[in-house]
Amino acid sequence: MPQIGVRFHELMKGWIAVPQASLEDSERAWLELRADVYIENLDAFLADDGHRGQLVGTIDFGRFGHSIPAVGHVELFTMSADSATRLMRYQASFVVNGLEYKMIGTKYVAKSAGPNVWRHTTTLFTTIARNGPGDYVFVAAGVIRLSFWQGTRMLFTLRGTGSDSLATRSKAVFRFVKFFASEVSAVYFR
Repeated sequence: MPQIGVRFHELMKGWIAVPQASLEDSERAWLELRADVYIENLDAFLADDGHRGQLVGTIDFGRFGHSIPAVGHVELFTMSADSATRLMRYQASFVVNGLEYKMIGTKYVAKSAGPNVWRHTTTLFTTIARNGPGDYVFVAAGVIRLSFWQGTRMLFTLRGTGSDSLATRSKAVFRFVKFFASEVSAVYFR
């Protein structure tokens, strides 16, 4: 029996800070993440507290270039240590000039930060690190966002996968949207 899932496309972008070796003013660089998110098995995704999906996409980073292939994962609405906040984590690895980098980002969905649900679910606090000897070295940090226009476009990219049946694929989309709405409700309307 095929696994029923969902997929969607997300575009987040913004300016991030790049620290200088001389410890003077940070430079700024434009960062865009174009991500296709695949949740291949929706039942397993919903049952798992990590709610993990696969991320495949490209990164535009002013310091390195455009359309750099990136792969990784997302975790949607994982419980934080305080149990009042849900985290949406993004991680994408990419290679530039033979060096491995990692983009790590987190969205904090919390009622304590105010009632702006849109801002909380679309603002990604982001760090870029380079794989160095023994550990990663941080090279940039900032905030990228999903604009209202891109958020609307993202909804139109949401598709059911794993079946030839339109009804089955539509049901998968409905279940994913219901999951998203119930997680937001659990945070803001509990």
